[in-house]
Amino acid sequence: MNLVKNMFLLFVSLLGFPAGFLLGRFTQEELKPGLKYFRALQLVLLAVFIVLVLLNYNIILVFLLLAIIFFLYLKFYAYNYLQIIVYLVMYITIFFSHTDHYWLFSVAFIYSLPTGTIYYKNLFDRIRRQRNK
Repeated sequence: MNLVKNMFLLFVSLLGFPAGFLLGRFTQEELKPGLKYFRALQLVLLAVFIVLVLLNYNIILVFLLLAIIFFLYLKFYAYNYLQIIVYLVMYITIFFSHTDHYWLFSVAFIYSLPTGTIYYKNLFDRIRRQRNK
């Protein structure tokens, strides 16, 4: 039963990304001025997630998480896919931690809201640049 509950919570928390994408879709005029706040929120939530994992889990899992995020940050920083990669690493960490700590799901959901919004803005800007060529 616990596995079913955790899979349901994982699925619900994964809905944060599409919700953030829709948020970006319906609030296009506020995206540009709000982008710095979304990025700041992402950094704060990522720090909270790492601290919570550090306080509650095996240190090897934490170092693995930090190493993956750091490596991917160095490799993909110029391609603007860093937020998506960190988002996926966050969910992989939750999935393999076999946790009953529901705050991890909450932090991941809240992190995925600005991630989806920023992804929408980047996609929208890319499409607009291609149309203007």
